[in-house]
Amino acid sequence: QPQFRDQLAWQSLRPIGKKKTGVEETVTFGLMQFNPHTVSFAFGGITFTDSTTFYSGEPPADTAAPDYRSIIVDWSDGSNDYRLLFRKVLLTGNVEMALQAASDVVIPVELSILQPDSGKAWTLRTNDANFDPTP
Repeated sequence: QPQFRDQLAWQSLRPIGKKKTGVEETVTFGLMQFNPHTVSFAFGGITFTDSTTFYSGEPPADTAAPDYRSIIVDWSDGSNDYRLLFRKVLLTGNVEMALQAASDVVIPVELSILQPDSGKAWTLRTNDANFDPTP
């Protein structure tokens, strides 16, 4: 989502233009596997320990460094394949799950897309001829 601020000029009650001040992008999806890896990822790096009667998980320390990641999302539609590559993301959403007997447990994940050290923030690759830029 692009963010803009008004460009104002003397003797004009309306903005004369807009200046782009930032871009806020997120990627959101649901994890349907409930295991230590997915739960740790969705909750920002839970570390699990073993006791004699149960397993216990605790969040990282408040002073822990941010857990930056790269994410690749692949999917197919018939014979067309798609790949989204997000070079630098950070978990920023809250986790809210519905635990009901009649529905699947889905762990929601919301990631903020950040500017990587080099290159573009994200890339879409596909063999879908509909995306061919030549006429």
